[in-house]
Amino acid sequence: MGLLRLTVKNAIEHLAPGWMAQRYLRRIEAASLAEKEIALLPLLCQADGIAIDVGANQGLYVHHLLPLVSQVIAFEPLPAMQAQLRRFYADKIRLEPVALSRAPGRAQLRMPAGNPSWATMAQTNKLEMAQPDKAIETVDAEVRTLDSYDYRHVSLIKIDVEGNEEAVLEGAVATLRREQPNLIIEVEERHNAGSVQRVAQFLAALGYEGFYLLDGELKPLSTFDLARDQDIHNVGLQGKVGRYINNFIYVPHERVATLLENLRPAQALH
Repeated sequence: MGLLRLTVKNAIEHLAPGWMAQRYLRRIEAASLAEKEIALLPLLCQADGIAIDVGANQGLYVHHLLPLVSQVIAFEPLPAMQAQLRRFYADKIRLEPVALSRAPGRAQLRMPAGNPSWATMAQTNKLEMAQPDKAIETVDAEVRTLDSYDYRHVSLIKIDVEGNEEAVLEGAVATLRREQPNLIIEVEERHNAGSVQRVAQFLAALGYEGFYLLDGELKPLSTFDLARDQDIHNVGLQGKVGRYINNFIYVPHERVATLLENLRPAQALH
């Protein structure tokens, strides 16, 4: 049955590429409504800089970053997602088909069958508990550190790696110190216990201040309350169903005042 679906999908893509593109855009638009932090991208990006999307998946952030920066670099280790990024963005982006972590090598990414959005290297992420009815698939992937690329003029880094974000950051210390990019990082206790606090401390030592978005306003990370803001009952297979904050914005100390000033007129327009 899986092979039949794949064959039908390939036939549709070949015979009706325009229809497939419109379907993809509708899916991106629907996902964008739930990802409120996308509204901040114009304030976090520089037109002459590059944006790095770590865990690009289907291309949600890639899609919104392309008009805002000079180049988008997408890190995506899953072949199926790589094919989708090539299909819809082709030569518009630089695609790196590897996973990022604290050291180079190879690793097995795990994910519930048919759910690439949950693919992870983190052994702390108990995927079996999240979807007990699904078999766990594995994909072998090359692993590198972000620092090994020695990127310059980095404006923004977005990280969504389902519990492996600390390892990605550890492999990017030189880049963070040299470039001081703005950051959007998904961090969840259910994927890696204690990670919200550890990531905050790690980045504070590098000169960053943390925030989260709530009702269109940036709140300082000091007001984040784990029991209130990451209640496990408010998230599930269909996404967030209540107050559940898992995206965090980190900005270098010297840039915070400018960001908050620019955010006020943007809020006034909504």
